[in-house]
Amino acid sequence: MATTLSNGNSCTDDYCFVFELRNGLIHRVREYMDTARGARMTFADQDADPT
Repeated sequence: MATTLSNGNSCTDDYCFVFELRNGLIHRVREYMDTARGARMTFADQDADPT
């Protein structure tokens, strides 16, 4: 998903979803993302390349 942050930086995140099943039904969903990368993109200077 790509968004524009309030500081003008573009933010592109990668997510990993883990589905846990019980008896063939979804029991739990866990979402993981790179929080360090998100922080760099959110708090980087507008002219800096966040990657």
